[in-house]
Amino acid sequence: MPIIQIQQISDSAPPNHQVIKDIADQLANLWQLPKGKVWVSYQTIPVEQYAECGTELAETPRPIFVQVIRSKTPEESTLAKEVPTITDAVAQALQHPRERVHILFDSSAAGRIAFGGKFVAS
Repeated sequence: MPIIQIQQISDSAPPNHQVIKDIADQLANLWQLPKGKVWVSYQTIPVEQYAECGTELAETPRPIFVQVIRSKTPEESTLAKEVPTITDAVAQALQHPRERVHILFDSSAAGRIAFGGKFVAS
């Protein structure tokens, strides 16, 4: 069950629920997962709580960080193939330049995560 956490540096209002659901649906399609098996959360980080070295944020579009957590992390070659689809799904839904969407694939969560009080063994 992939968990996707999106953090956007912004002073704007967060997107509506349908926008986040559309991202979840696109990623479920990518991974060929049934209804309810891809979880997406969204968080806004105020501009005052973010900095990049050597630049003012007004100079460039602000970044979006996407964290992907899965029971078992796929091989690098699979991840590389997934990057364009994940990037485009987030960039299009949030109307943001794809060059400013950054993805972090977490290590396998099995052996470190539980759902509904049930530990997922590795």
